[in-house]
Amino acid sequence: MGAMVGRSEIRVSRHALLVLAAAAAALLAAAPARAAVSAPKPIAPAAGAVLQVPPVLIWTRVKQAEKYEVEIAGAGMNAPALAGQSDFYTRNTRATVTKTIADGSYAWRVRALRADGAISAWTAWRPFQKKWTVRPLLQTPSSGHTLTLPCRPHRAQVSRVPGAAQYLVSVATDPLLSSLVFHYQNQDDRTARRTSRRLRPRLTLSVFGTARRGVRGKLIVSAYAAGQPLRRVLLRLSGPGVVPRAKRTGAYGRVTFTLRPRRSGKLLFTATKRGYQREFYALAVQ
Repeated sequence: MGAMVGRSEIRVSRHALLVLAAAAAALLAAAPARAAVSAPKPIAPAAGAVLQVPPVLIWTRVKQAEKYEVEIAGAGMNAPALAGQSDFYTRNTRATVTKTIADGSYAWRVRALRADGAISAWTAWRPFQKKWTVRPLLQTPSSGHTLTLPCRPHRAQVSRVPGAAQYLVSVATDPLLSSLVFHYQNQDDRTARRTSRRLRPRLTLSVFGTARRGVRGKLIVSAYAAGQPLRRVLLRLSGPGVVPRAKRTGAYGRVTFTLRPRRSGKLLFTATKRGYQREFYALAVQ
């Protein structure tokens, strides 16, 4: 008798499931079908475009789309191209890549998202290349011009390069730039049409000796420019546990500081001379 009751309960449970399934199907059939979301169409940059600067991605607007999801990938479309910008959302129909990207092959795609959660298909990957080939042109001084430093001030003038945030100016005594006279990095010329900066040679410092805490000793500091000793360079010494002082280099381009550091830290030597770039040298107290 108990076995028959068990089989009856099983039959009722199966019947109930069938009834629920039929009711659910009826509800789905009665509900209005949700329209599919159309995929946007890429506009720019053109497929396979070669760009000097990071691109502005543009696509068509999708009706009722609340936002768009954009993906940018590296070569092979299987790895993120930009940290923090490889997958992002926007409500606009264009997106600007604000991060600097290295030269290479990239691809992008986009899809639309509706407020009710419906998502369109991705567009096909659209490849492009970032290849920055534009170089600044040296305008002044002309080729073969003789620079007399620091007696005569000179100005370096180069053409403006679109997309450049700063310019690097190097002056050396050889075409391979193996012996630099000075190295100047311009960080204040993002909007100017040209770069003009006074050419000033670079000082080089060397320190002979060891600074020990509580021990009296001597430090010999030498100043050079283009590999030659330089006289009348003002050298300032400062740091924890020492009395600040200043001396000028003599005929051999060097001075001697006698000191007894009272605390650990770093001694800072600052070299200045009119017509030259300021130079610094740090020495740790042992």
